[in-house]
Amino acid sequence: MTPSIQASVAFILRRHFLVRPRHFRPTQRLEQDYNLGPLDKLELANYLEQAFHFDFSDQEIAEFRTLGSVVASVKRHVHHLPTAAIPHFQPGYELAAA
Repeated sequence: MTPSIQASVAFILRRHFLVRPRHFRPTQRLEQDYNLGPLDKLELANYLEQAFHFDFSDQEIAEFRTLGSVVASVKRHVHHLPTAAIPHFQPGYELAAA
């Protein structure tokens, strides 16, 4: 199975921010559901930039509202990469459909 961008983002949320929902859904809100503040969003962006090797603009980070918006922003940057280039993180959580 090929790792997805959503799985990679969810892994970073679990590992660095101790987010522990049973399912990660695209509609979950970073502030209300994951308790991430503005500085946490900057840190999340930094982790994602390191993992995927690109830079977010300040405007993109300001638009981080939901898990889905973060995943969409990453996809805009890595759409040209082959799936094999997406970082592989250890599973251990479930992803749920929207």
